[in-house]
Amino acid sequence: MDARTQVTSYPRRLRQYDQEMEAYLRQLSDYSRAIDQNRPRLGLWRRNQRRCCR
Repeated sequence: MDARTQVTSYPRRLRQYDQEMEAYLRQLSDYSRAIDQNRPRLGLWRRNQRRCCR
């Protein structure tokens, strides 16, 4: 592969990385939303665990 094909394939690779990052960030936001929804339940569970384990 000579330099010219490397240079022309570079933006395509960058675009692919960009799409992967977009998907990753979307997944992260989904995870954080699920964690936000379950946070009160987690707090209750932690409180109950603290009460039980003492």
